[in-house]
Amino acid sequence: MKQLFKSAFILFVFPLLSFATIFNPAAKWKFQADGPIRGGVVVDENAVYFNSEDGNLYAVKRKSGELIWKFQTKGSISSSPLIYENLVICQSRDNFIYAVNRSNGSLVWKFQMKPDMPLNWSQWEYFQSDPIASSNTILVGSGDSYLYALSPQGKLKWEFKTGGRIRTAPSVNSNIVYQPSNNGVVYVIDFTSGKLLWKYETEGTHYDSPSSGWDRNSIYSSPRFADSLLFIGSRDGFTYAVNINTHKLKWKFGYGGSWAMTTPAVGKDLVYFGWSDVLVLSANDLMTGKEKWRFKSGGTIFSDPVIAGDEIVFGSGDHKLYSVDRSTGKLKWQYTTSGRINSAPFYDGTTAYVGNDEGQLYAISESPKPNLAVFCPIPKSQYANEYLIIDPKIVPYFKEKGFEHLDSIRLQQFMEARIVDKNPSVIVFAFDRIPVSLIGRDPSQGAVRKYLQSGGKIIWPGGDAPNYFRFNKDEEPIVKDNEQMIASDEKTGAALLDVDFVHYEEGGTYYSKATQEGRNWGLPASSSYTYAQIGNRGIIPLSMDGLGRANAWVRKFSDKPGSGFVSCRPSSYSEPMQQSHLELLYTLAMYGLN
Repeated sequence: MKQLFKSAFILFVFPLLSFATIFNPAAKWKFQADGPIRGGVVVDENAVYFNSEDGNLYAVKRKSGELIWKFQTKGSISSSPLIYENLVICQSRDNFIYAVNRSNGSLVWKFQMKPDMPLNWSQWEYFQSDPIASSNTILVGSGDSYLYALSPQGKLKWEFKTGGRIRTAPSVNSNIVYQPSNNGVVYVIDFTSGKLLWKYETEGTHYDSPSSGWDRNSIYSSPRFADSLLFIGSRDGFTYAVNINTHKLKWKFGYGGSWAMTTPAVGKDLVYFGWSDVLVLSANDLMTGKEKWRFKSGGTIFSDPVIAGDEIVFGSGDHKLYSVDRSTGKLKWQYTTSGRINSAPFYDGTTAYVGNDEGQLYAISESPKPNLAVFCPIPKSQYANEYLIIDPKIVPYFKEKGFEHLDSIRLQQFMEARIVDKNPSVIVFAFDRIPVSLIGRDPSQGAVRKYLQSGGKIIWPGGDAPNYFRFNKDEEPIVKDNEQMIASDEKTGAALLDVDFVHYEEGGTYYSKATQEGRNWGLPASSSYTYAQIGNRGIIPLSMDGLGRANAWVRKFSDKPGSGFVSCRPSSYSEPMQQSHLELLYTLAMYGLN
């Protein structure tokens, strides 16, 4: 759940944000963690920081999604991190609060909390409390029922005990702390001394959840304010507006028992809440609580809504990130991810960052419609048909996916057009040879190299180094020394890609483990690939075999995420491609484009 400090920090870092509607949303990059991402993300000038239930705090490059560092705790993490000066702070379910160096992820200090209060029955405890900062103090709520106030050096200033687990962040307003607890009470605490000033009891305070069969007490909604009103949602089925001067209820609103899970987003005239069973985002009048509009999604809304210009952006359990008009609730755009979105998004005016329960962090932004193509000419000889067509299923599979089928003439036209317009594109090679005219006399200056430098992508499932085998103009093999051995050219592929090929091919199929970059591109954690063939200069390994060789890799020629020459032979040398192999090639082709 987001908090006031996080918003203030982002506005400080990005003071000139302007928001424009995304008409064609695409994931310009993804990062694959090993556990759900349920907390929100925090962004600075260069990096995106987030936690995962795999126990890691991550920092990745904001531009490309490449891993900068990760810090491993001994418990899962389902909250947002906090940036405070040169620290990134998080709490883990191992009952420690960690502060790590923002630059390199090394531990600076840690603070041990007390053991969590026991759970006597299921409470669907999806989240933890986010750390927040105010006036040189770090505030963290814990499952042990305590709110901790720490110095930036990790020393305890004071602690305050509530009546239940704390699983949402406090808010600070006019030197007063408002901390909800899962016993249904909002505790109002003096910021300096940690002493109780007053408290507000929601209806859920007095409900017997076990007899109901579901949680009707807990508050997972962090307080927000507008003038003298405090807004909060509860699992008792209501949202509340409480006057912080009189401590009296102004209004409450509900949908017959559906949880109000999210931290509210407060606009000029409306306050927005996400709901569970009714699957809606509601917009309510600030002063009266009257519903102005509702937007129906296809899943529960546990993702905190974020105001972005005239839009409001939020995720849903139906796997989608939505943007709707703040005034009317009409859909502006949506993007479908691979899993439930419980994470709070962050939107910087051009890119929305959000995690999902499949452990993927997405960077979603406006993108021109990509140009998609698959290349396979009509061979002039049966020999070329037998040895150069990688698999006969590739072309029909990709044509069904909307890819244009290119022959050699159209391939050249396609590349030349992309060199000029630099639109996002991909070419899947179903033919194990690039026309010599596109490589050029100097491969480093030819059309293929220029296409890659313009941000284009080539998917190369053949395995061999490009144009290693030599053929004549009629696509007949050039036989070497009257032997049944095709003449070879070890220099063309190396010059084209500016890489060091160890050997043109190694036709064995080996157990392979995906690198972090490979996981981001969509490779499974482990698999079997053919053709370990390349040294490490100039490439980014996507998968390494058991002998320590890259057998799936990308060679970058542009800083566009998802671009470059991608080599991956998912099937063995003599094995026809299966559906899963084609699907993997499609995943690689669409990375950064869909």
